Amino acid sequence: NDLKIYEYFNPVHVLADSIAQLATDDNKFFREGKWSNYLLGSMNSSPNILSLDLGFEDGSFTSVKRIDADSKVFGKPVPPTATYAVRWINKKSKQPNAYHYVFFDSKNLEVGAISSDEPYIPKSRGWYKEATKAGKTIITNPDLKKSGGTGLSIAKPFFLEKNIAGVIAIDMSLDEIGDFLKSQLISEDSISLLIDENGFIVASSDKTQTAKKADGKISMNQVYTMDSKIPSIALLSPQN
Repeated sequence: NDLKIYEYFNPVHVLADSIAQLATDDNKFFREGKWSNYLLGSMNSSPNILSLDLGFEDGSFTSVKRIDADSKVFGKPVPPTATYAVRWINKKSKQPNAYHYVFFDSKNLEVGAISSDEPYIPKSRGWYKEATKAGKTIITNPDLKKSGGTGLSIAKPFFLEKNIAGVIAIDMSLDEIGDFLKSQLISEDSISLLIDENGFIVASSDKTQTAKKADGKISMNQVYTMDSKIPSIALLSPQN
């Protein structure tokens, strides 16, 4: 099982390394080149990748992101046929504060566009701050996605003359790990979990157990607050 989970993450680590290396070797590519086609092809290399984001030290930002049909951008519904969006902020352009969205359908045809001066600051994001502080590849803590599943980001800084120039972050879903755990069940009545060091359920063979609702808010579930107490007993029993 550990090998299967390693195989799930390793290609994304390799992809982060290759994008960071390209950004290091050619610091203009992700600002001026055909970066959207490159990032889209990279994102489509795995259905588990939700977005590819590059944040720059000067506040510029480039990204491709999968889009849900019921999403809203700047308070407006996205085009109903949109499946992904290309996003960017170019601080070196004539519109340095404009945050652009261009939407595409499953056939890669443009189906809409929108822009706003609503601020987005890559350097304020957790993935940016954690990766620059570490100075190397990091994995963020798992969090809950709008789909109800869990996900995390793999982030890696890139450099210009030994100084950090920005960070590449790959946001990915962990739902497929849940499907794998389900395929490995010992019996129909059993449940398999992947939990972090704080007891939060990162992935589960029963996807209804990855999130909980309390006081009208949805958050990640912990092994101790599951409907079934069997996993809690299994976790705690070595301490008794």
